[in-house]
Amino acid sequence: MLCQDKEEASRVMSQIKILIRPLYSNPPIHGARIVSQILGDADLRSQWLVDVKGMAQRIIDMRKRLRDGLAREGSSKNWEHITDQIGMFCFTGMKPDQVTCVVELCGTFLKIPILIFKILRLRRLLRTTAST
Repeated sequence: MLCQDKEEASRVMSQIKILIRPLYSNPPIHGARIVSQILGDADLRSQWLVDVKGMAQRIIDMRKRLRDGLAREGSSKNWEHITDQIGMFCFTGMKPDQVTCVVELCGTFLKIPILIFKILRLRRLLRTTAST
């Protein structure tokens, strides 16, 4: 938007925010329609349940493979918490520096709280500054 001055730009931006707020605050209806169509049709619902079960089973299988692989590689730690948990995410039991090592050396994606990343970045900066 082109405005005559800063004050007008501020007023225009305020109006734009009023207009776009509902777009971000309320999900579009098409997702609900898709869900309604799938759950309302016996055949589609049946297929959806098969797909969901398949995804859940894959997560279970991958967790078991991870736990078994860690044991096979000689890890002496108890990794049962990985397979005892349910859902898409799990607690790894690793310390922040271990997570950073795995992420940086192996290119693995592990989500850890942003605060930990900031602390680690600060530590690295301090080490770099201290060594120069």
